[in-house]
Amino acid sequence: MSAPNSNVLALFHDGHYLAEIPGGMRAAHQDGRRADFKTGSQTAIELQAAYAADSMEDLRAKVVNAMLAARGAQ
Repeated sequence: MSAPNSNVLALFHDGHYLAEIPGGMRAAHQDGRRADFKTGSQTAIELQAAYAADSMEDLRAKVVNAMLAARGAQ
């Protein structure tokens, strides 16, 4: 599900998850889709803040949106 040396912060009922990885954050799905964000990037900062303060429902929405935005940027 995640890379070695990672820390899964949140796992959602639909298979999405948020993890800390060396060098940043990962927004991903158990089916293999993922988007990595470098430490200090705007998205990584927003995901960390959401993990610390938002409801799980809001956090899940931000994880999904981060993945979709990253796919659109490729």
